[in-house]
Amino acid sequence: MKTNYIKNELIFICNSNISTLMKKGLKVIIQILLLTSLIYLSSCVTDTIDTFDTITIQVPIQVDLTQRGNSDTTIQLEYLNDYPEYRNNKERIKNIKLYQAAFWIEELDPIELNERFISLDYYFEIGGQRYHIASYNNFTIRDFYKIPHIDQIPDSVAQEISDRIIKDEYFTTYLIIQREAGSTIYFNSIKSKVVIDVRIKVSL
Repeated sequence: MKTNYIKNELIFICNSNISTLMKKGLKVIIQILLLTSLIYLSSCVTDTIDTFDTITIQVPIQVDLTQRGNSDTTIQLEYLNDYPEYRNNKERIKNIKLYQAAFWIEELDPIELNERFISLDYYFEIGGQRYHIASYNNFTIRDFYKIPHIDQIPDSVAQEISDRIIKDEYFTTYLIIQREAGSTIYFNSIKSKVVIDVRIKVSL
């Protein structure tokens, strides 16, 4: 009887010790996990601060072009300071990049949608250097009437324009249209638009 009592006491003591050890072990594991989490979160915060030291602002620059009296060339000067996204941040600008441009014909006088053009080209000129953006051949006005045609600006051209446009706040858009010989349609005006997708990277 006494032997059974001692045995039971030993089992109780062993179980108590094991329980205590398990609790201590679990506590150590939890502490290690918490420490690891804190280290990970600390690195995440650092990465976030490093990553978000700049912000990119998208600015659609709209150029309105009006051709009168069947002229073949239209020239329009634009000033970036007219855009508050540029004007309010220009002291903190790190980079400016042109991504793409869209062209369409907005208004006609008279409306002659079947008139055919041999070619249409438009260019940007910045700092005395002219860059060809897009070219279209053998089309009718209907193809472009209120229908935007989007042109991706080649990376090499976009980079060169970006380098120049940071130093020169003015740029000029040239639109050149060649009509078919012998056309009898006289346009009082052709109003078209070019919208340039510009991304400005600004320091915070």
